[in-house]
Amino acid sequence: MSVQPDFTKDVLEHRRITHLRLLELFKRAGLGDSTDMVEWVVFDYHHTRFSNFFAQMAGMFVSAPFAVDRDAVRLVIHDLWYYFPHESLNGKSPAEVFDAGEPLGRWKTKPISRANAKSGS
Repeated sequence: MSVQPDFTKDVLEHRRITHLRLLELFKRAGLGDSTDMVEWVVFDYHHTRFSNFFAQMAGMFVSAPFAVDRDAVRLVIHDLWYYFPHESLNGKSPAEVFDAGEPLGRWKTKPISRANAKSGS
């Protein structure tokens, strides 16, 4: 299965807009103007859990010199995760994978043993 060309354009446009929104939030928060580190974290970080990524990103804004709108931060963090590529998804974003109907493959998480799940341990 492949991603439709129009959808790919939409993903790229949304990625561009998200990048600009992140830059604006960084400037307002007094964090500088480099988003390279954030894009690296999305792509190359050794976890695949959104909750970990969200906590790290939100923490960065909490400790920033200037306060920014929490709702704007939440939306940008979500869009970063959903529209930017991940190494664990072979360089695709979750939006591209979901649109193509591809299986997510093996996530880098520890599988739950059926024996342990039944015994409650």
